[in-house]
Amino acid sequence: MSRRFLNLVCRDYTASDGLLYSITRLDASQLFYKSNTAASRKKNGSKQAPVTSSIADIPEIRRLPSPTFSFQPFRSKMYQIIKGVDVFAPFGAGGDGGKILCADGAGYAAAFDMASRSMLGMPTMNAPKGPMHVTISSIAGTTVFVSPDAAAAAEEEGSAEGGGHVPELGVWLGLSAQNPYHLCAISSLDPPVVRHVWSDFDPPESWWLLEHALISLGSGRFCTAKFFDVSEDIKDDDAYETAVVFTGVEVLRCDDESVGGLKMIKHKSKCMTDLDIISVL
Repeated sequence: MSRRFLNLVCRDYTASDGLLYSITRLDASQLFYKSNTAASRKKNGSKQAPVTSSIADIPEIRRLPSPTFSFQPFRSKMYQIIKGVDVFAPFGAGGDGGKILCADGAGYAAAFDMASRSMLGMPTMNAPKGPMHVTISSIAGTTVFVSPDAAAAAEEEGSAEGGGHVPELGVWLGLSAQNPYHLCAISSLDPPVVRHVWSDFDPPESWWLLEHALISLGSGRFCTAKFFDVSEDIKDDDAYETAVVFTGVEVLRCDDESVGGLKMIKHKSKCMTDLDIISVL
């Protein structure tokens, strides 16, 4: 199943009654040319690969639809003791990305259905979750290799983060765990090995990567979302210090075995700077 929209979770601390979250849907089609031929023609028509030297070099997404949801998180007495963070994640079966789960550090959760614009209360989770986290470092076949230390996992040669299995391609796709965190394909061999690394977006050296995500749109199409500190790249009168760069890419089977029978076609990159986006789902 193909997805049309990305879900952007934004926060607003300027609301009169405290923290306010909003979830807005971004039409992902604007990150893709009408055809792979058009994308290839654009690339081949340039004498050299475009170099991003500043935020001004990237087309900006200036307008978004009104939020599908805006809400204030419930704060229980338990949360006041534990604190923690609010977590957002895709929820439920289906590949349309239309359902989102929100949970806080105290275990209170709710599910949002973007298509029907409805909210469903969820049972309280068994217990508050601590600071321990687990990073999926690499995957082979039906075995998932995990590391409890994200820093150690990031240093492992050939590891990857995020993403998942792509049945139509027969590989696992993720973002490389090493800087600059490019898109990569992992074979189903045991032990798993990174077979391909493709450049989806090359930032200026002065930018500092804060967070990244890989969202599958179906039919071999993906969006990489990368959050950067661009404070050294902005003018004194600019209000923002961070930027989110969205890049549309497509991974296809090909007959060239010298590249392992896979190729990536890069489409478009666009950025946003005027919203406090905390998650792209």
